[in-house]
Order: sequence, then structure tokens, then C-alpha cells
Amino acid sequence: LARYQGKTYDEARAEAPGKIMHELRFGELARTGQTPHSPYYGTVDATALFVTLLYEVWQQTGDFSLVEELRANWEAALRWLQEDGDADGDGFVEFQGIDDYEGGRGLSVQSWKDSHDSMSHADGSLARGALAVSEVQGYTYAAYRAAAAFYDELGEDSSPYTNKADALKAKFHETYWLDDMQTYAMALDGEKRPLEVHNSDAGQLLWTGIVPKEVAPKLVRTLFSNENWSGWGIRTLGTGEKRYNPISYHNGSVWSHDTALIAGGLARYGFEEEVAKIREATFDLAASQADKRLPELVAGYERTLPEGRSEASAPPVPYPVACRPQAWDAAALLYLLEL
Repeated sequence: LARYQGKTYDEARAEAPGKIMHELRFGELARTGQTPHSPYYGTVDATALFVTLLYEVWQQTGDFSLVEELRANWEAALRWLQEDGDADGDGFVEFQGIDDYEGGRGLSVQSWKDSHDSMSHADGSLARGALAVSEVQGYTYAAYRAAAAFYDELGEDSSPYTNKADALKAKFHETYWLDDMQTYAMALDGEKRPLEVHNSDAGQLLWTGIVPKEVAPKLVRTLFSNENWSGWGIRTLGTGEKRYNPISYHNGSVWSHDTALIAGGLARYGFEEEVAKIREATFDLAASQADKRLPELVAGYERTLPEGRSEASAPPVPYPVACRPQAWDAAALLYLLEL
């Protein structure tokens, strides 16, 4: 990722200095420029996640040498988060949404829920303009905390990034928390209006640590409500929302990697019973498949017991073209074993 880090501005490939790529493809279409994936940089979250990944490598191995070797890269990534990533200077990282994206052949939604209709308001209308998706602010918070730890280890002043992290955490909660729904808005649109819908992104915020401790119990109750918890995992969009569709890609389906990240957040905040509930459901899901693998996603229908049986539930309704095997779902099983 450091080798392919953005070095210049290229609108067609969404490249910018310090930005981490979304995807690299090989073959005739990429070589001839028919697709922008050579590589393509149309992702708003990979840059922050690059910094947190480097931090995790250090924590898991105890070896700081890679952090030192890649210092120019993670510092460039941090600059992107604060400059090009926050084009309007409001402290939140955004990407150009449906109306404003002009790359032509890239993604109009550049967060992990990258289908064109994944970002909607409560009335079902699609969010327009520069979108500041909630979990990306959490990833950025985690990247700032990682940067502070890097500078501490280097014997240098870490206070600028400690202060940035603290300020982002406070502003994020003030801006995104929906008290009447007891969850966080999925995003802010280009007019800074919150997307007031039940969503799984709010659960990933626990994984990043940006949720205040006193708020976490409220959010957890919401995540495990009938609106959001299917029995197989956390739905990408709540059942009561206008665009809810259990067999959609990102508007009500269940993604095991998404739910596993939420479990990591639950463990971080001490919700062990809920972690166990997710772990059991995810392994049950894998066991229900003929190949014992987790598919990329499943439909968001409620988990039900088949008639006349009590010891096992019927398999989830499949998403017809889900990838399998899928790397981040394979990783989800291993990750859940460590929580």
C-alpha cells in the first residue's frame, strides 16, 4: 500500500498525494485506460485505515521498525486526512457524492457501502454533495490516536495528534448523535444534514473508540433491537427505513465482516455477552453453508427456526452473487476467536 500511495493529482483515478488506493487491477482494460483501476484511489477510508493497520502490526509484533521505515508514508497519509480529505475544513473527512463526482468511471459512493444507493435520508432520498460518512470519522480518530502513539515511541511531541483526536471525538458526538433514535447518523450530506436512519456503521464506531463510554450502552441496545439485529448479524440498514430491502447489497443485508468489527468494538467497551452472541451467530452462519465458508453477505431477513425443530435454525436467505471465498469474511472468523 505504501508503494502505491498517491503522489500527484489525477481526477480520473481519484488520486491525491498521500492517499491510499482503493483497488488495483491487472489486464487489458486497466492497461489501456478503459477502467481507472491502475490503481484507483476512489476510497475515503483506506488512508486512515492504513495508519491504524500499521499501528496494529506494531502492537501485534512488538517491532517498531516498520513504523520507522514507513514514516514518510504515514505522515503523508495524515496530511491527506487533514487537507484534501477535509476539503471544507470542518474537521470531518468527506468524499464527493452522487451529484459532484466527475470521475465518470469510478464510484459515486466511496465508503465501504459503495453501492450508489447506500446513502439515504429517512425519506428515502439519496444524499447529495460531499458526504462525511460516520465510520470514516471513527477511522480518522483511530488514525490520530495511532499517530500520537508513533510520536511518543519516537520520543517526539505527540500532543498535536492527541488534541486532534480529542477535538474530533467531541465534535463528532455533538454533530452525529441522534438522541431520539439512540444511534449515530450514517453520514452528513453536502448541506451538513444528518442521514437519520438506523445503520450498521454506527456499530463500527465502537471499534474505533470514538464513542463516549457513557453513550455506548444506549448504542448497543439500539444495535441489538429488532430493527437492526437479524439473528445472523447487524443489518446494514434498519427494517423500518424507506430503503430497507433485505436482499439489497447495502440497504438491509448482513455482512459478517461488518458485524465482526462491531463485535470488536463491543469487546473494547466490555460488552462480553453481546460479543458472544455475535460470535455464535457468525459461526452458525458459516456452519449453515455447504462449503462451511462465510459468504460475502446474506439477506437481512430475521433468523427463524424451521418447523418441528428447535436445535438449529434454517440457513439464511442467500444473496445470489455473493463472493465466496471472501477474504474479509474468512478473517472475521479468526478475529472473533481472539475477542
